[in-house]
Amino acid sequence: MPQYEIYVLCTECGVEHPMRVRIYLQDGPANKQSIAEIFQGTSVPPQVSAIQGHKTLCLKTGRTFIQQSDDRIFLVPAAAGIFFPKFPS
Repeated sequence: MPQYEIYVLCTECGVEHPMRVRIYLQDGPANKQSIAEIFQGTSVPPQVSAIQGHKTLCLKTGRTFIQQSDDRIFLVPAAAGIFFPKFPS
């Protein structure tokens, strides 16, 4: 099943930042697209609705923010074989 990384447009600095979360969608987009565009007129899958309203770290200011607009939350197809590093506990 295809994996997607989540990026959000920052309310602090205006730049897109990764949420550092991946979701799996059977019928996701082939290219970067906002969740508003993808799910226009249809119900949002549970794994997508679970990320709405989550805090994201602004990599420029160090503050967290919540992006409320589905037009500014993006699904980006994940590169095959590339995963976020695991940090030692």
